[in-house]
Amino acid sequence: VEARLFTILQRAQGTALSKDMLHRRLYADLHDADMPEIKTIDVHICKLRAKLAKAGATFCIETVWGVGYRMEETKKAA
Repeated sequence: VEARLFTILQRAQGTALSKDMLHRRLYADLHDADMPEIKTIDVHICKLRAKLAKAGATFCIETVWGVGYRMEETKKAA
């Protein structure tokens, strides 16, 4: 699940995607009754952030309050 979430965010890099949009794209192959709750997106984002930090990624997943999430390049200190 996290690999698909990573791909979705990476393809839309720089664009904020709502939790609803991520949820629909992530579980597009499931019927509505079989879909996990939308709150699972937050859990997957948390796990994905931890994996990216551990791997020393040059990008991060930002929370865009009132919108959703966005993948951005990590800002380097000058």
